[in-house]
Amino acid sequence: MSVEKAFISAILSDDLDQPNDLVIYEIWQGTRDSWLQEEFTKPYRKDYEGTLGELIEDRMVSWLEPKGEWGSTLTAK
Repeated sequence: MSVEKAFISAILSDDLDQPNDLVIYEIWQGTRDSWLQEEFTKPYRKDYEGTLGELIEDRMVSWLEPKGEWGSTLTAK
């Protein structure tokens, strides 16, 4: 996904308070609808989503909209 034009960054983090939890935080340009239409349908996502499904027991997906940013310009348009 790192070669996709709309991709900005991804971070994989351990949850220190929940040792069995991982958090994957992806930042993309565009809207939820544009991501679902343009990125989610790409062939590599099928493999990526399948691998995630094998690794995780429970999954929560959230769509966040930045309201402020300090220390970087990752969400700058």
